[in-house]
Amino acid sequence: MNIKFVLPALLALCGAAYVSPVHAAAYKCLVYSGASGNTLEKSSYKDQKYSVEATSVEEAQSKAIKKVSGIKNATMTKAQCDLDASKSGAAASASASTTTAPAPAAAPAPAPAPAPAPAPPAAGGEKIMYCMIYDPDNQFVYPPKEHEAEAMIWKVPVKSIQTADADAKKFVEDLGHKVDEAKCEGSVDVFKSESY
Repeated sequence: MNIKFVLPALLALCGAAYVSPVHAAAYKCLVYSGASGNTLEKSSYKDQKYSVEATSVEEAQSKAIKKVSGIKNATMTKAQCDLDASKSGAAASASASTTTAPAPAAAPAPAPAPAPAPAPPAAGGEKIMYCMIYDPDNQFVYPPKEHEAEAMIWKVPVKSIQTADADAKKFVEDLGHKVDEAKCEGSVDVFKSESY
């Protein structure tokens, strides 16, 4: 008899967990430094990773870079984060993690794509380049959603490939940021390659 009442209650709870806002989950991140992003900044743990809590992979990457930048005297360029399986139960149940994980992956990437269309007049651009922007303190200047290709990568209109770095620097300065350097590539994938 009790099962009759307990089962609907459990289903209701599961449903509530599915609909409720995404909770922060534990992530483990490898963090790299240097302009080429291929110098691993090792943690004191065996897996050489840093722990952060975030609601998405992108947020975890950003938090990991900020965290390690505050610890080590080097410019952190990128982070590679995965859900921490050992702590997944703390932030969400195993079943809820399946609902949490796909959402961030789908949402951030496609949404910003159409937004930069009105931006070209700022740089007079005819070509889109992907750039990492650094301020005078050699820290990342994070792009707003409308100019974001990925977590730390700007999507910038430029006049040509040859003038891309200078055009990107001016474009970001025109948005009110202090910029010391811009490094641009033709695709986001170049920043992810170890050889960059």
